[in-house]
Amino acid sequence: MKKIKLFGLGLLLALLSLSCSKDEESTSSPTSLILPKKMNYIENTDYGSVGQDSYLTYDGNKLISLITDGRWKSVFTYTGDLITKIENFDSNKLYSTTDYSYTNGKLASRFIKNIEIQHPYSYMTNYVHNTDGTISYSSTNGNGKLTFKDGNLINDGHTTYEYDTKNNPFKNILGINVLSLDDDSEVNINVSKNNCIKSTENGYSSANTITYNANGYPTVDKEYYDGSTTGYASFKYFYE
Repeated sequence: MKKIKLFGLGLLLALLSLSCSKDEESTSSPTSLILPKKMNYIENTDYGSVGQDSYLTYDGNKLISLITDGRWKSVFTYTGDLITKIENFDSNKLYSTTDYSYTNGKLASRFIKNIEIQHPYSYMTNYVHNTDGTISYSSTNGNGKLTFKDGNLINDGHTTYEYDTKNNPFKNILGINVLSLDDDSEVNINVSKNNCIKSTENGYSSANTITYNANGYPTVDKEYYDGSTTGYASFKYFYE
C-alpha cells in the first residue's frame, strides 16, 4: 500500500478520493494542525537498519517540498487550496513534472512529463467522477476505475485494501488528496483518510502493524509481506 516510486522501491499506494467535499479538508488554523515533519523508510533487503530519511516543509498546512536523502526533491505549487503542479528533482536537476487540472474542485486531468534525456515521455490522464462515488480514468497507458469507501480507496482494479479508524499521518496537508488518484506519482506520501492494515492482490497479501501516538497518528508502521513475521517495510513518522 506504500508508494515509493520516487526512490525506486515500487511499493504501491493509491488512496483518498477527491470526491470528498471541501468540508472534509481541514479548515482549522494551520498552527493547530498535526503535520509530519520527517519520515524514515526502511526496506530490509535494500537499506538494512538505517533506511531513508525524508523531510517535509510547509507554508501553514500547504506542503512546499519533500526532500529525501538530500538528493530527491519534490516541489509543490498551489493555486488557491489545490495542488496544481509537482516538480521532481534528482540532485537539483529537474527530471519530471506533473500538472493537475480541476473542475468544481475535483480532479479532471493529470499531465505527466518526463524530461530525462534518455527516456523522455509525456501523457495525459482524464478522470470522471461517477454518480455512484467511483472514479473512472483513461489515458494512453490504460483505463480503470477506483472504488472508495469512507474516504479510503478499497479497490483500484488490481488490489483490495482494508483500513483502521485512526488518523493518516498526512491527512492535514491541504490539497494532498490529489495523490489519491495518481498511482504514477513520484511522491512518497500515503494520503488516505485512515491507515491501511491489509492489502491483497492476486492471492498475495500484506498486513500492517501500527503504533500510534496519543493523538491517534501513526509513529511506526510495519508492513509484513504475505504472512511473513520477519521481512517487512518500516515507516516511522515524526511530527515535531
